[in-house]
Amino acid sequence: MYPQSLFAELCDVHENVLAIKIDGPTKEDFAWGFRYGFITFGSKNMNDAHYDALIKKMMGLIRSSVSCSTTPSQSIMLGAIKDPQIEEQKLKYRKVLEARYKLVRKFVDSHKSSALEALPFNSGYFMSFNLKGIDAEELRQKLLYDRGIGTIAIDAKTLRVAFSSLDEDKIEIVYTAIFEEAESLLKR
Repeated sequence: MYPQSLFAELCDVHENVLAIKIDGPTKEDFAWGFRYGFITFGSKNMNDAHYDALIKKMMGLIRSSVSCSTTPSQSIMLGAIKDPQIEEQKLKYRKVLEARYKLVRKFVDSHKSSALEALPFNSGYFMSFNLKGIDAEELRQKLLYDRGIGTIAIDAKTLRVAFSSLDEDKIEIVYTAIFEEAESLLKR
């Protein structure tokens, strides 16, 4: 994996290339739903006048489309990044997510289904199944109403499962139910 953002390299690639980086709190910061961000511009041989013009144009776009940023989430993130223990805390929760990921990976790698195929995944948050011969929305509803398991039907053939909030002892129970319900729909 590349150890840093490609932004710096893109800024210097050619004078006719304008690199734009959009940042904000992400899953890596355990900041779900914090809808604000930062925009950074960079280009080879740009001068202060160029940057000033871009900044003014962007500020006009923001004022005309966003009436108010989310002050609470900004304040929370500011407090978090100033906390000297933040990296230690993030490491602790990364380990929790890694353990959940490994349990899900182990389960889907060791279980076969005529109705489900695990799509490639490598995160600690969610994964998706490609469905064969059954409808994702029908499976989603069956899981919800018969088993109390919430999933997302992305389209007719893709079911997304967020396992980031599943306790480790629930992962096998939930995934067993998903496989069972998928097979039951396929056999009817």
